[in-house]
Amino acid sequence: MRDLLLRRAWVWAGLLMACNHPVDPPIKTFDGGPGGGSAEPCVGPADCPGLDSACRYRTCEAGICGFAQPAAGAPCEDDGQCDGSGSCTAKLDGSACSDETACASAHGVQSICCDTACDGVCEACRGEMTDGPSGICSLVIAGTDPYGHCAPSGTCDGAGECLEGN
Repeated sequence: MRDLLLRRAWVWAGLLMACNHPVDPPIKTFDGGPGGGSAEPCVGPADCPGLDSACRYRTCEAGICGFAQPAAGAPCEDDGQCDGSGSCTAKLDGSACSDETACASAHGVQSICCDTACDGVCEACRGEMTDGPSGICSLVIAGTDPYGHCAPSGTCDGAGECLEGN
């Protein structure tokens, strides 16, 4: 019975001619990680085996099941990013983190994933301390010294240096 249903589905999808002479089905390759794709006929992605995630989802193209994935850098679970091969990897810059190992950039600064080590005296990676967004190392706002590095004046000049003391 299953073969008859499959044959009818293949005829409907145009992959098998009605007079029962087989036509070579299109060969598709999928490099979406383990499980790749399958040659199972489908009408929609829900007909295909496997599970969907933010970085890898089922497809049904020309009546054949497969998998696709968004480009590298697309957002996914836990503030991560898709690696382009179907997996969700470390957190993006600007995401909260406990240490640098959780960050795609390998820079965890002030509990934020940052684009650089951001280790200058008057630099910060938190947007509320700079005129920039969180996750991008920027100069701290002039007249502030969020980390107390600028003794005796106690303030940064807005250009990455401490103001001269009083």
